[in-house]
Parts: sequence; structure tokens; C-alpha cells
Amino acid sequence: MKRLVLMIAVLVSAVYVGCKQGDGDRCQVNEDCESDICNVAKGTCAPAGGEMEEIDAGVPDGPDAAPDAPSDAPGDV
Repeated sequence: MKRLVLMIAVLVSAVYVGCKQGDGDRCQVNEDCESDICNVAKGTCAPAGGEMEEIDAGVPDGPDAAPDAPSDAPGDV
């Protein structure tokens, strides 16, 4: 009986640990992802057969952009 409980516990833990990440989730190697495609540069799983959407993380510009420093800030010394 103890062996059966131990075997079930090992099986359940192996299934839990063996779960793979979905599209857009964090990864380190291809085996971490359901699609087996890890974009290591971004650290996220890519969809199998398609490109991931790009994140718009550009620097704001134009009249609505906040300045880097106030105009009365001291210059570089």
C-alpha cells in the first residue's frame, strides 16, 4: 500500500513539474515551451508557426513626451 501511494505521489509530481509554458510565457530553453520554440533573447515562448506580436516599448517623442530633465537642471560637470 505504501508503494502504491509513493508511486502515485511521484507520478503526480512528475506531471506537475513536466508542465510546459504557453505562448508568451517565460522560458529559458526550447523544452520549457509547449511549442518547443523559446525566444531566448526575449525569454518568452513563441507560437509554433508564427511570430509573436512585438511589444511597443519605444521612447515617447513629440509634444506630449515628458522631458528628461527640467530646463533649470545643472549641466554636466
